[in-house]
Amino acid sequence: MKLLERVGVRFTGLIACAAILAVAVLLGLAETYPYRPHTALGWLLFVFVGVPLGWIISGAFEALVDRDPAGEWVNRRTASKRFSWVRVLYLLLRTLFLLAVIMLTIWLAVSYVPALRDLVTRHFGQ
Repeated sequence: MKLLERVGVRFTGLIACAAILAVAVLLGLAETYPYRPHTALGWLLFVFVGVPLGWIISGAFEALVDRDPAGEWVNRRTASKRFSWVRVLYLLLRTLFLLAVIMLTIWLAVSYVPALRDLVTRHFGQ
């Protein structure tokens, strides 16, 4: 009986993981619209490399944000105010910096690594 209970728990855990992965894939497809994988290799890369890589990058960015001395300074300066233009400007600049880093990384990867450019074009076109 205990073995069946353990198998049931493991099976439920697998179903939960599959559901979370399915939601992450759907969100990834929504974020990258109109680009989507066209080949079996493209789908495998998208599901088993892209989604976990997105989670890793998100976690790394969260860790960087948690150790942000400039953010701590802004929070100390604006803690007593309900609304602060300093906070809005800080968040806008931080977001623009992150987007610039992401776009520069993609541009460098696609421009200077021909094999990567060919892979992306072949498997992830419009």
